Order: sequence, then structure tokens, then C-alpha cells
Amino acid sequence: MNQGRGTRETKTAIIFGTYSPFEFSCTKIWIVEERRSCENVRSTSSSALVLMPRPKEFDPEEVLDRATRQFLSTGYEGTSVQDLVEATGLSRSSLYESFGCKHDLYLAALDRYREREVTRIADQLAGDGSPLTRLRMVLEQTAAACEEGEGCFLVDATVERARQSEDTERCAAAGLRGMEEAFADAVRRAQQAGEVPESVAPTSAGRFLANAYRGLHVTAKLQPERSALFDVINTTLAALQAGPDPAP
Repeated sequence: MNQGRGTRETKTAIIFGTYSPFEFSCTKIWIVEERRSCENVRSTSSSALVLMPRPKEFDPEEVLDRATRQFLSTGYEGTSVQDLVEATGLSRSSLYESFGCKHDLYLAALDRYREREVTRIADQLAGDGSPLTRLRMVLEQTAAACEEGEGCFLVDATVERARQSEDTERCAAAGLRGMEEAFADAVRRAQQAGEVPESVAPTSAGRFLANAYRGLHVTAKLQPERSALFDVINTTLAALQAGPDPAP
């Protein structure tokens, strides 16, 4: 190599890949001898190592949806990192780099589920037609999903993790508030349509209906029969239409 002020030859290794405590995966591409001006070369080393992150080749939202299905199937404690690797199709390094640890992935999946589920219920309740009929429709669709073994991530997270994780508790509580507000708005519309007595307090009724929604999911774990679930729905809506008992 010429050591003067003219030029020097350098060999550069460019590594495309990602590093995690679990694995290091990369592809080395050696760039052949290249002449560069000494004035433009700051390093005195004959080779330079450049690390470049591997571009993401997956849809993060799809990964969260797949993780949600896994957590719904086996719960937080019953889900291993290997289960998540197989469910999402990502390597361990990609999961940790993109979503953090299992707990972080769980929270991200739960938050996405919360936002989508609250929005779905609110949109269904706000549709055209009789507000009371739409209330029944939402509850009956919930019962049908329970019959098919489809759970609610927010309910499961509340039961399994809310006491152990403040982050889980906050997310589940936010979902509960969103559902209560959606049901309360539906009660106000039903009152305007003359389907629910004005004596009913919408906020209290919203809590009552959100509790019925969650109760269907819990009941279905032991009594998934349609008759049991529809008993809950019919009694809930009858109580809503009857209004509060008169003061003694």
C-alpha cells in the first residue's frame, strides 16, 4: 500500500443484519480494493465495519393480530416466546428488536385490540334503526362469538393479569371506560326514541350493559350454551326497559 499523501487502498466490509442477545444474523459483502484519497480517509485502519439495520419485511399490525390470537388461545402465562415465534412467523431477534420482551408484545397487542374492539362496538351501536334493537344485536353477536369459543382479550387480560401488571390494568381499564361510554351513548339514543325510560341514568346503564358484555364472556367459559347466554341478554334488556325501581 502506498503510504504517501496520494492515495491508499481500503477494504470495506458492509454488514446487513441485526443483533440481539439471542442471535446475530448477517450477510457480509466485501467491496473489492478501492482507491480513495488520503485526505478523505480519517481512519488509519485498513478496513472499516459499517452496521446497517435490516429493513422490516413484515406488517407490524398483522404480527400483533397473530400474537393476540395466541394470547387468547393460551393466555399470558401459557404462552412461551417460542409459541409467539411460531404464531407470528418472525425470528426471536426480529420479535425482540421490533416489540421488546413478551410483556411488551402482550401490551402492544392488548392496546391494539382495545382500540379496535371499542370502536367496533361503538360503530355497531350507532348504526341506523332502533337503538334498543342494536343493543340486542351487539349482545347477541357477542353470545354467538362466545358459543364459537371466541374470547375477549380485554376480559381475559383483566382476569389474568390486571392484579399482576399495572400496565395491563391501565389498558384494560381504558377499554372498560370506552365500552361504558359507547353503551351509555346507546342508552341516550334509546331514550330519545322512547325505548328506554327517562328515569334511567345513561352512565349507570352504560356500566350495567358493559358488565353484561363482559359477563357473557366469563359465563361462556363454563356455560357456553345459547340458552344460558340468552337468559343473560333477555334479563339485562328487560331490566333496562323497566327502569329503576321507584323509591320507597
